[in-house]
Amino acid sequence: MGQYVSAYLTYGVPLPEHLTARELEDALKARRHREVSYLMAGTYDRHKPYLVTACFSGEPGFFERVEGIQSDGEERAWDLALTKTLEANGWPERKPSWMLIASVS
Repeated sequence: MGQYVSAYLTYGVPLPEHLTARELEDALKARRHREVSYLMAGTYDRHKPYLVTACFSGEPGFFERVEGIQSDGEERAWDLALTKTLEANGWPERKPSWMLIASVS
């Protein structure tokens, strides 16, 4: 059994670790902010949930160009969308930021 290593550059917040992909899908079905999604990533059998807007992926050791990163106005809109989604679902509020997340699956 092999391992697949990837990396994600994403804008968002970490979520409580007990949330599953199914719970996140159900919570986001009725979302008002379509730009908000989720990512499950982390160590081999312990992926953690993240609430995200922008998400770029790549393989370690390879060059990836990320284009189209938002303006300040777009980042403020993402902050609002993420905050509203956290509030609507009763999840802890955290300040959104850019995160580089390594993942092994």
